[in-house]
Amino acid sequence: MSNRRFVSSLVLAVLAAPALVFAQATPIVTLSGTVSRGPLSADVFNQRLSASVPAVQACYATALSRAPTLAGVLSLEVSFGTTGATTRVGPATNGVASTVTDAALIACVNGVLSGLSVPAGAAASTGNSVVVFSH
Repeated sequence: MSNRRFVSSLVLAVLAAPALVFAQATPIVTLSGTVSRGPLSADVFNQRLSASVPAVQACYATALSRAPTLAGVLSLEVSFGTTGATTRVGPATNGVASTVTDAALIACVNGVLSGLSVPAGAAASTGNSVVVFSH
């Protein structure tokens, strides 16, 4: 199964489970990632994304206090430079469309992902991250 189909299937599965997902009061954040360019392994990228879930969940909780029905998908591209530090976070080119338009939530998530780093040996890589927000 291609990465794009896997991510699309994950997004649809989460959004299609209203009894299990949307009935809960706790903000739920699911992050998944694929590497589109460079030597970075998908495992390392997903480990870094997993470590950022609590911070992204805090972003979402804040957004829900302003917009209680906010849910959807945010598709981002994260690029890393030669030192392993994040050099860019922006809209992804992975074919998964973002449905979240809340500017404050997007800025907060971009800030969290801007703090990611990878080993220098995996530098000059680009990863795509799909963030699914539900409650």
